[in-house]
Amino acid sequence: MNEDYRPRFAAELRPDQAVRLKEILPHGMQKHLVQALVDGVIELYNKGGMAALGAIISGHIDTVTLAEAGKRHTKKSLEKL
Repeated sequence: MNEDYRPRFAAELRPDQAVRLKEILPHGMQKHLVQALVDGVIELYNKGGMAALGAIISGHIDTVTLAEAGKRHTKKSLEKL
């Protein structure tokens, strides 16, 4: 692959989403957040396929629930040390 190639990801946002993201994220953080989210989506797909992604898309699982589960998992892992 050409090392100069920089693929881009474009997604349409609602105006209210764009305003809030601009308020929340400091300059330069959008790229890092989107890259982390894309890595998470790829890992989730690798573990659970489209059914796992479908749960998020349909709203059955939201990002807060995922973060809370991650926090519990991390806490349990640290307790084992």
